[in-house]
Amino acid sequence: MANGGGGGPSGPPKKRTDSDCCSAGFLKNVLHIFNVVFLIAGLLVLGVGVWSVVAKHQFVALLATSTYALTAYTLVLAGGLTILAGVAGCVALCQENKCLLLMYIFTLLLIFLLEAMVGILAYIYEGHVQNELSISLNATFIDSYQMNPEVTKAIDELQLEVRHKAPIL
Repeated sequence: MANGGGGGPSGPPKKRTDSDCCSAGFLKNVLHIFNVVFLIAGLLVLGVGVWSVVAKHQFVALLATSTYALTAYTLVLAGGLTILAGVAGCVALCQENKCLLLMYIFTLLLIFLLEAMVGILAYIYEGHVQNELSISLNATFIDSYQMNPEVTKAIDELQLEVRHKAPIL
């Protein structure tokens, strides 16, 4: 072995590093696929957050706490961050920029923690919101209807929505 055991004409062929499932090209493609899925998930989270803010925000006046509004705006923030992180990840992969890849990883971690926090808050406060509605909604109807225009409008819209969704017996 005068050639040092290398993959010369008489020795075994050298294994190419780009032919494995752990090669840089393969990992780059997998990360691109992950980014596309991540972008779609970000669009969905952003869509749910925007829908919550736009379509259901009028009922916030009926709640005694701002938990619902905070959760809706947190979903909008998480969706926007997810989209930005996905775009940064795609750019970092195309340019093979290590700084952008590190920013991408830390943003993914932040988004994961943010969404976990929202999920835990939603789980914890689900019973609280139901209790709050059952206890304070009647008092809000009696005390604030025709006294506070914002509450009056929210009560009217809630009654219309319930009437249109209730089955006719």
